[in-house]
Amino acid sequence: PVIAAVQGHSIGLGTTIAVACDAVVAERSAKLSDPHIAIGLVAGDGGCVVWPQAVGMLRARRYLLTGQAIPAPEAHTMGLVTDLVEEPEDVLPAARSLADTIAALPPVAIQGTKRALNQITKLRTAEVLPLSLTLESHSMTTEDIVEAIEAFRAKRPPVYRAR
Repeated sequence: PVIAAVQGHSIGLGTTIAVACDAVVAERSAKLSDPHIAIGLVAGDGGCVVWPQAVGMLRARRYLLTGQAIPAPEAHTMGLVTDLVEEPEDVLPAARSLADTIAALPPVAIQGTKRALNQITKLRTAEVLPLSLTLESHSMTTEDIVEAIEAFRAKRPPVYRAR
């Protein structure tokens, strides 16, 4: 089993990788986000695949289009986090315990189930990832990312021009 352990703030690709795991264990004060949009990038590294599978298309759109952080209790309620623990030091033991529980079950059943579930993700990935990666690569060459970086460095709000 592949269990993600989230402490603090999981951001961008880190959150995408966590959501692609078999389960996500997070501490109550953790946050998850994908702020690609906020820095002028298309969320093309897999977020457009795994977020809709985890939380549904409408919530995926809401959070990928705003880049806002989701507190772990809310992420747990919406399905982005599977297991919520109280303290940061509880995350790894809870993740290990869950992994041990899964590992103790019949291997053929676990492997077959994971293979079937992974097929869904493979199909969605083939449908979405080539386009989203192309669009993310393009967004790295635009005036928007330059403005986002300059605004961040100058500690001012970015000003984007409509095109």
